[in-house]
Amino acid sequence: MLFVNRADIINSFKYLNRSLQIKSLNKYLTFKNEGYYVDKITGMVFNKTNLDDEKQIKLYSLKVYKKQFTQNTYSSNIPAVIARHRYVYEIIINNLKIKNKKIVDVGAGDGNFLDLFPNKKLLLGIEPKKENCNLMKKKKIKSLNTSILKAQLNNEYDIATLIWTACVFNNPYKSIKKLSKCIKKNGYLVIAESSRIMVHPKKDIKYWVGTGHRYFNPNLFSKNSLINLLKICGFRIKFINRYYDTDHLVIIAQNTHTKFNKFEVDDYKKILKFFKHWEKIDKFLK
Repeated sequence: MLFVNRADIINSFKYLNRSLQIKSLNKYLTFKNEGYYVDKITGMVFNKTNLDDEKQIKLYSLKVYKKQFTQNTYSSNIPAVIARHRYVYEIIINNLKIKNKKIVDVGAGDGNFLDLFPNKKLLLGIEPKKENCNLMKKKKIKSLNTSILKAQLNNEYDIATLIWTACVFNNPYKSIKKLSKCIKKNGYLVIAESSRIMVHPKKDIKYWVGTGHRYFNPNLFSKNSLINLLKICGFRIKFINRYYDTDHLVIIAQNTHTKFNKFEVDDYKKILKFFKHWEKIDKFLK
């Protein structure tokens, strides 16, 4: 196991540490001026982007969030997404008390995930796409048509959720620090992401890379990098699912305002080897 200090983690999420291109991924990119990198100190995998947060959010809403799910667009109205929403909901109700709890979902889309919760009066969706806010209104779910960085919220929520949203943050450290101020002390943050790094591959690597712009998904989390993002923002980890058995990595963290100073990280050399082995597996299966 490798461990680093607090400054190394903060610099990692600010993209200040030394990094290397991941050639075994970059060969599949459609846009050759973009690239995957691995942090040499923390092993974090990311895509470099020069877009500011609000421009990226607007482009994502315009070009990615659509009515149909394709290789380059997202929709919550397909069986796979409906199933993963249900999966996260079941984890929440089996690990947290939700009765009379105020819940905010960041990047709420059209509200299909929030719609699983019974008490609509206690729910709020933060969503930058106006059309999606209108769809939440039809479901009787309150919404704010904005990003988390611009949202004006009080410290009043018992539970916050980020369902396949942290990966699209241009600045995940800044965004989750802001979100932590909206969650009560000892309240909870639930994050769900894909679990594709340092686990058994479940699809061809070129399909995992995709053909769209990489700045729409700047961050690619492993278990360790996602845990470190939460810890550096003052959250204590309370639950991790069996992510290696599924496509989903789900973490429940408590907003304890703890200042951690020791962080387990991934070995960047192993990350590079992992992607090379993934390529070999793809070739073997063809």
